[in-house]
Amino acid sequence: MFLHLGQDVMVPLEDVVSIVNLAGVGTSDNELLVKTATEQGFVIQLSEDPISCIVTTSRIYLSPISVQTLQKRALRRY
Repeated sequence: MFLHLGQDVMVPLEDVVSIVNLAGVGTSDNELLVKTATEQGFVIQLSEDPISCIVTTSRIYLSPISVQTLQKRALRRY
């Protein structure tokens, strides 16, 4: 199964490690994670104003889709 992250980007669900709300508690930790990953070249930004961060085994995606919507998509059974 794949998870659609926005902007026609899909990742295998088995590769998803974490989905983080960028506006949530502990934003300084989130900012540090994104900053470090960006410096290392692991970040793919799908929006100018992302609201969620999807950590996979190989990349970090910044998505305009909410954590709740991504969670529903991940749990949906086909």
